[in-house]
Amino acid sequence: MHIVILIDINMPEISGIEATKKIRALPQGNDVLILGLTGNVDASNLELYKQSGLNGCIAKGKILSSALEIAVGMNKDSPCDFIDLTK
Repeated sequence: MHIVILIDINMPEISGIEATKKIRALPQGNDVLILGLTGNVDASNLELYKQSGLNGCIAKGKILSSALEIAVGMNKDSPCDFIDLTK
């Protein structure tokens, strides 16, 4: 996987969830690592993010460079697992 997209869940025109679904519908959309950025990290929201096609979620306020390094490494080891970097 070579493309990583950080997507805000709550964008003004289109939500990160809707955008993720559109990306996944593209011919190579499943070859992209998509990580949501959000402050809404309770269990029900995380399940919604997972079901929408996000590969993982990073809580706002986390050190982004560390979170990205972890996410890319985890995705390489287990590409089908949802990556929860909210804690």
